[in-house]
Amino acid sequence: GRVVRPNGRRLMRIEPLASEHTRALYDAIVESSGELVPWLGPRYAMNQEQDVEAFVAEWTAAAANGSYYGFVPMDGDRCLGFGLVNQINAFHRFANLGYWIRTSETGRGYATDVLDAEPPPADHPPHGCLAAQTMV
Repeated sequence: GRVVRPNGRRLMRIEPLASEHTRALYDAIVESSGELVPWLGPRYAMNQEQDVEAFVAEWTAAAANGSYYGFVPMDGDRCLGFGLVNQINAFHRFANLGYWIRTSETGRGYATDVLDAEPPPADHPPHGCLAAQTMV
């Protein structure tokens, strides 16, 4: 079965956004579009899986050149939402962190878990890629 944490939540894994997340992210967006679109705008009005495929391709290309990074909190094959690191200022060593959690998983502490994730090692550049990590 699944690993259950002492607080009752299941194991969550944070993964850099990649093409294999397209379907799971699409499912999370469709479920959550009623909350996402008013807050984040029409960019998240992705009604077809091809829209999400293009979104993932854009974010993957941006991560490859260090512009901005996307990540997905996963519970097995189920996407729990989406996170991003953008507005990266390497000189001053800061960036913007944004995220959303799918509607059916809000209020369960997953956002706190994402924010409590260990940062990359200090020898990584401030705009280095996100490494997959398991939240226990």
